Amino acid sequence: MLRFPLVACLVVAFCHASLLAQDPPTPSLSRGPAGGYRISDAAGELLRFDPPQVDGATAVVEARREDGGWLHVTIRWRLLRQITLDDLPVVFRLGLQPDFRWLPHLTPVPGSVISQQMFRSPAALFAEEDRCLALVPDLDRVGQAPGGTWYMDHDAPAGTLTLGMAKTSVAAHVLYQRNPGMLIGPFNVELAFRVRAWLEGDRIRDPFGPVTSMLWDRHAKPLWDAGEPSVAALQPQVREAYRWIDNQQDRAWHEFTLRGRAVGGIQQILDVSWSNGWTQPRFPLRFEIWNQAWFSSLRSAAGMLRWGRRWGDRDLLVKASLCKALALSAPRTNGLFPAVYAADPFGAGRATAPTAADWEAGRWTNSDRIPTERGITRDWFHIADSSTTALWMVRWFRDLEADPELLDYVEPYAEALLRLQRPDGFYPAWIDPTGTGAAPVLADSVESAVSATFLIELFELGATREPRFHDPRYLISALRALTAVAQGPAAEGRWEDFETYWSDNDVGRLTNVGRKFVRNDLYKQNNLGIFWVAEALHRAWRISGEREFLLRGRAILNELSMYQQVWQPPFMPVAALGGFGVMNADGEWNDARQSLFAPLYLDYGTDLGDRELLQRGAAALRASFTLGFGKYHDDIRPLWDQRFPFLLPTDHGFHNENHGHFGVTGRDGSGLVFFTIFDWGAGGASESAARIFDRYGQLHVREDLGFAVGLDGLRVKGDVTAPGYRILDFTEPATHEGKVEVVDSQGNRTRRAVERL
Repeated sequence: MLRFPLVACLVVAFCHASLLAQDPPTPSLSRGPAGGYRISDAAGELLRFDPPQVDGATAVVEARREDGGWLHVTIRWRLLRQITLDDLPVVFRLGLQPDFRWLPHLTPVPGSVISQQMFRSPAALFAEEDRCLALVPDLDRVGQAPGGTWYMDHDAPAGTLTLGMAKTSVAAHVLYQRNPGMLIGPFNVELAFRVRAWLEGDRIRDPFGPVTSMLWDRHAKPLWDAGEPSVAALQPQVREAYRWIDNQQDRAWHEFTLRGRAVGGIQQILDVSWSNGWTQPRFPLRFEIWNQAWFSSLRSAAGMLRWGRRWGDRDLLVKASLCKALALSAPRTNGLFPAVYAADPFGAGRATAPTAADWEAGRWTNSDRIPTERGITRDWFHIADSSTTALWMVRWFRDLEADPELLDYVEPYAEALLRLQRPDGFYPAWIDPTGTGAAPVLADSVESAVSATFLIELFELGATREPRFHDPRYLISALRALTAVAQGPAAEGRWEDFETYWSDNDVGRLTNVGRKFVRNDLYKQNNLGIFWVAEALHRAWRISGEREFLLRGRAILNELSMYQQVWQPPFMPVAALGGFGVMNADGEWNDARQSLFAPLYLDYGTDLGDRELLQRGAAALRASFTLGFGKYHDDIRPLWDQRFPFLLPTDHGFHNENHGHFGVTGRDGSGLVFFTIFDWGAGGASESAARIFDRYGQLHVREDLGFAVGLDGLRVKGDVTAPGYRILDFTEPATHEGKVEVVDSQGNRTRRAVERL
């Protein structure tokens, strides 16, 4: 472990408050002197509310204390008949003057709401200096009664929080609005929630930890113990995903020659009109291969290499090599390189697959997720994309194949980052086509964290295998960037990146970049940046030995966990546990990024000995395989058949990138989308599965801590510290073939038989 003076600076920047170890006193419920109800603790009033009458029925309010300092409150109306009601709001007045707040979704204008559709890990969090408050809807009740949709709302200037029921609909991509005409009753109508208040201490601020732990223990763990998310064994699904590539013939996989070098890659996107059962004219597509922060052909290739070696599959090994060759073929300008190779760089798309000659006549360009309204074009370099590709090159060299061309390629890019780093420590987001001029947009954003991770892992490689990269400039630059992120956007909750405004959700694009939405006092937030910061902190801990990095990273990971799904909603027709949403203004469940997040949760869980994080990581991995069309997805086959009845067995392996992309889900398949992105779906999930199995096995046994975590639908019965424990198989519908890989806390790998549950 190495220590540098800048480490202390960053530790101070991150360590300004921490949770007290003991449980706080439970808040109490009382009637107010002027009517209504008050929830208070020893420091004073937290919330005040007066439930409305409904059809002449007065609300009955009940409260009980629960472990961990939580107060559970139920509000019940007894209705004698079914009635039409536009809204059933319980409006809370805050007793705090918050300097921090968090909600799962934006409600930027009156009438907008946080629909239960966004209740992945729902909570309203507030803090005033060191005093924290959390209100969490009771997920055991949400969506259970017919008629109304639960919702939340927060008006920051008015100091109010609302929990209610109403009809809701999607008002934009993706915000929700309250609508009239809800039908509720007869009999009991209930709203219920939990409240907790606590004081923070003097080290690491973490207002999310008490909430994420409660939600996991109360709602997720019973599902986890029952085998959720219950999907098939992962290896057969990976095989099916790779067979899908071959079944698409010339549509998904492309091989061609660039400057005399054989290269290849996977088409960025295909829709159902290109499937084998489609008989109408195809929808035009741009044929492109991406190596970008989301869609990384190089990452998918790393998975192919790992699985190809496991199976002795030469075709996968060749494909992996050709993908690597394409990434290394990207031309460099002052050390910077483009992210996309396009067969039709100037066209609107084509309805026939390009030939090898078409690909050879193509050109390099960049992602179209760009602020065109600010003068950025696809000729500009995006640093987060380049750093992601460079990071995968370093990992390929370190973990898979010591190809010196990889390091020769990334070295000029590392030097470019040092040159482009701003005086305040940030790396700019977009650089002009000359490789010199930086755009001001997102120039001080959390995107800098992925570049910091790249430089740290390059320096780490230098410390162990490649001395020329053991250059303190790389580490100092990375820690400067982390310091800037810590003191700026991470501390402010300004989780903005290229996706936040320049993907398909443009809410606030022209008005709110770098600015909070006034009604909520919140930035539009995207969780990819949260992941980048948590990952950079973990790598900073690994190289420096400063435990504060690890603890602060754990706190950041808790914030990321607020986007993880911890229950199985009655309105969600796909397995939900462990999957992730995207941002506080979008509708996705089970988004493909969960496979990117899963290994980091396992890293933190292993290094902290934290069972919850290990389970969260394993659940995220399995959730990454929930949205496929194929023989291993009987649970959602009716959705596919209803939405896209023309799909054939040769389309098995077609996989959605998420569910509910447009803000709605249903038993009619409305949550399925019409396209697939291999690199941001089955390809990425397959890579993470291989990487995780290579390190942790299919079952990871922590005999030192007395528990095991099944990474592939496995559970242990018996004492893991004794040799006679049994391994049970929870997978549906496929069972594991033969013995499974078991890795213990020392990294010892064995193969053991399993029993069908």
